[in-house]
Amino acid sequence: MRLLRRVVPDRWPYVFRQGLANLYRPHNQTLVLMLALGLGTFLVVLVLLVERTLLAQVRLAGGGERPDLVFF
Repeated sequence: MRLLRRVVPDRWPYVFRQGLANLYRPHNQTLVLMLALGLGTFLVVLVLLVERTLLAQVRLAGGGERPDLVFF
């Protein structure tokens, strides 16, 4: 957020400058919001990765007699 304060150029349109300026306004929830978005994204990616890994292991372990449903 500190870096963003220095990087925003003056030639950008007002709407973008105002939106980015609100990110480092005192007493806002930017840090909490970024943490929540990051953790949420991490959990979604983790679930997808685990799902694909488990499905790949089931495909490798099964032969011609594979079940239609695998329940964990």
